[in-house]
Amino acid sequence: MTSHDPLERYGALMNKQTAPAHLPDKVLKRAEETAPTHLADSVPERTARTPQRSAIPKRRPFKPFALAACLLLALGMGIALALPLAAPDASSSSVPSFTSRFAVKAYAASSNSIISAEEGDSLTFECDMLGMTPSQERYEEEGFYSGCMFSIEGEGITRIQAHIDRGELYRYTYEEFVRSSDPDRWAEALSHKPTEIGEDERFAEYDLVQPALGDDGKDRNDPDKLVAVKCYQRLGSTIDTDTDALREEGADLSSYRFGFWNNDADFAYGSSDRPTLFNSIDSLDGAQVTITVTFEDGSCQTKVIELKATDLEAYQITAQDGSIKGVSLTGESGGDPLASTDSSSSTMTMHTLEGTVVEVSDEPFPCGEASHPTLDEPLTGRHIIEGHNDGNAAA
Repeated sequence: MTSHDPLERYGALMNKQTAPAHLPDKVLKRAEETAPTHLADSVPERTARTPQRSAIPKRRPFKPFALAACLLLALGMGIALALPLAAPDASSSSVPSFTSRFAVKAYAASSNSIISAEEGDSLTFECDMLGMTPSQERYEEEGFYSGCMFSIEGEGITRIQAHIDRGELYRYTYEEFVRSSDPDRWAEALSHKPTEIGEDERFAEYDLVQPALGDDGKDRNDPDKLVAVKCYQRLGSTIDTDTDALREEGADLSSYRFGFWNNDADFAYGSSDRPTLFNSIDSLDGAQVTITVTFEDGSCQTKVIELKATDLEAYQITAQDGSIKGVSLTGESGGDPLASTDSSSSTMTMHTLEGTVVEVSDEPFPCGEASHPTLDEPLTGRHIIEGHNDGNAAA
């Protein structure tokens, strides 16, 4: 039976090869002519050729190498035709090989759950399609909370540092409770206003507070209705988080989520033929996020993730009362998000962000100190309250 294994065919070709009778002398002569200066004295001249055997061992170091070189040269074209071209490995990556010591996982506000982890070098985020974008007049002050969020997981993590080169990072928290268990908290969440950021009793540290109804099938006015509060806290473009400090706050690493924020009003409202939400997502297209994790032994690992705007298929999440609870990804590629769709269909296209890990190293954090080492009040609160009180927006 004829073998189709290219390596076996290559071996058979090699076994059939014999060197011409005149080849050794030609090779040896050429080797002597091109030998390095420091070897010249060890090679006898061929002008006084003699049958003395003592001269032969001095020539032998060149012989196997030269003969093999000639054989490979003679076979070069044949081997190139006999062997198929090697196809690139589909799983190969331009990122240097490093054992990942921490995971970056995408978190969805619509379902308040992890939706994807790094698969190879890629990560899919889910924007908040039900989130509100500020008016053009207030966009620069309040900014856009994309809903594209992530958390960090790993063993023995003591410190997380991160930086985004466009916009800022924010922290997201989600708290569910029964309405009657804390009616004052629920009432304050319902009455929260952008112009009063930083003045609340229970939510003073947050830049944005959003009340939400739980999906328990009960009437919204029922005292035992499950309710929730979504809180967003701007952190600046560079953050430094000590996990011990989190524990002191009663939080843990798995519940600490970061998101992408931007306030480029010109970009968001620059195209009238596209929704502001889409433009806001596009304002983060091409941004790079650098994340460094430090471990208990003092070592660290750094990953650089590049963001890219993309269109993916999504579906509506319907609550028990028939209201739209959120929009979640299906995992499939989407079509044109601006194309008209059947109003009865729950499937749509989400304009969101993907992330690609473009660099991994064991180097320390390269982006400097945290933007706000201590954050005593909301960043948005300073901006809006100052502008609201004296009529001039802060720079």
